[in-house]
Amino acid sequence: MFDSILFRTLEKFESQHRRCDPFSGTTMSFPHALFPTATNILQAQLRTGRGKPRVWFATTPAGQIVVKGPVSAMEREGCRKSEDLKQRLGLPHANMQLHGDYLVWDCLFDYTTLERGIASSPFDPPTEVPLQEFHHPWNDALLPTHGCEILLALAFRKVVGTHDTCIQNFMVPPQGPVYSIDDPALEKKTKFMWKHKVDPDVWGPPLKEHWDIIQKTLQAWIPELEGTMLERLYLLQQPRGWRWC
Repeated sequence: MFDSILFRTLEKFESQHRRCDPFSGTTMSFPHALFPTATNILQAQLRTGRGKPRVWFATTPAGQIVVKGPVSAMEREGCRKSEDLKQRLGLPHANMQLHGDYLVWDCLFDYTTLERGIASSPFDPPTEVPLQEFHHPWNDALLPTHGCEILLALAFRKVVGTHDTCIQNFMVPPQGPVYSIDDPALEKKTKFMWKHKVDPDVWGPPLKEHWDIIQKTLQAWIPELEGTMLERLYLLQQPRGWRWC
């Protein structure tokens, strides 16, 4: 309980600090001190709230990366816990690392090919961002080839209690599996399988088709889980636990 209170206190302090950031909303927000050799920096999307952290693509000598931050102590610990669990379960993971208050993942597709343009929002000044959605499984056309992987990635997010299932939190490399990123183990409950309602007539058939292998996989996860994670997994062992709308 002490750890939980400490994380909430740190999260409140850091949130207030971010709101007072004099460079909030500028390209100077990118943590150049942590990544001094980064080039071709591109903000991944406009923010949807004043206290929201930013996400960037960048290129380093080691390869392309995704950077998010600054994030709260609770989110950092949740992502560390989630990454460790993915590795124990043998799930695809994008080598999440912590750099100070920032989260970093491998970028699993070539972001430099994305069309760019200038856009703004109530929380961001005119900023260069991608004008097209990058690789993600929201596109129904991916269901025939990646349906089972998408559903298992979504199941993992629900089991660990990640409350945000936006499309930007999934990456699908051209020749690879479905990767779930930015999925901290916050152990929160969500009403639907996606953050927003989706058509059950579209997502229901793949669930039915892959039901047996999904259930076999969930069963194999049980020895690595405990507490409320197990409770959420048990819900997914029955069709009514997968709510689309």
